[in-house]
Amino acid sequence: MEGLKVKKMAEEENISLAELKNTAIGFDRAEMWDVHIIKDGREDYLSKKYMGVWNVDRNELACIAPKSYMVIQHRYATEKIIEAITSLNIRATAHLKKSRHGIQIDFDFPDSKMELSEVGESFTTGIRVVFRLQSDCGPGNRRTCNKIGLFQWHDCK
Repeated sequence: MEGLKVKKMAEEENISLAELKNTAIGFDRAEMWDVHIIKDGREDYLSKKYMGVWNVDRNELACIAPKSYMVIQHRYATEKIIEAITSLNIRATAHLKKSRHGIQIDFDFPDSKMELSEVGESFTTGIRVVFRLQSDCGPGNRRTCNKIGLFQWHDCK
């Protein structure tokens, strides 16, 4: 139909650090819950190795993870990164991308422009931060449910 907009799988927006800090208040929260295995509706076995990571705001299971993992709240981790960038007096902007159980933030540092005159290109540095309650962080996968990505280069085109 003409004029009908289809919502994207992930919401994206460019925002200032102050706006990001305010937006972080509403990020999904998670809790660690016990995992029970029930056989034939009678036997209830409490898993000693695994826990459920429950997305409180969506009221659904995000993933099963080893009990050794600690759930880091998206809001608090984002606030600490913003505080670190601000305390270092680094001018930055953020590109926020939200998905079902996670967020991705690309922090761009426009004052750190690099010129590659040999190829006629210029870049700014930045950091990509990914917080995700992954559906694949279960028993066969040793990744954490929340993680901070590696440094990224952003094209200045």
